[in-house]
Amino acid sequence: MEPYVLRMRFDFGAQTCLWSMDDSAMSEYGDYGVDLDCLPISDELRTALLDLCTERDTALDWEYPQGDLLWSEEQQERFRQKAKAVIDRLCAELGEDYRVVYRAEYPI
Repeated sequence: MEPYVLRMRFDFGAQTCLWSMDDSAMSEYGDYGVDLDCLPISDELRTALLDLCTERDTALDWEYPQGDLLWSEEQQERFRQKAKAVIDRLCAELGEDYRVVYRAEYPI
């Protein structure tokens, strides 16, 4: 069986940071955004993923969303590092049945 392909990406206001990238993942986990409750991961990791979504939302000026982010470059880099650590845990828990794509160089 080919692994499910998921992409870790952050969208402001989204309650997930995992998105299906192939037909098998879409049919198993829904349209596009992956419901974290459906993944075979620990509650601790699920909470860490949701915490990343919530934390990232603090970078946006919700009163003027088209403006600059509220975070400094250092804050953005710390977030990228934190996200990378969580994705490493995610890959370990999901195992060989999944492939997770994450590009840390993309803007948060």
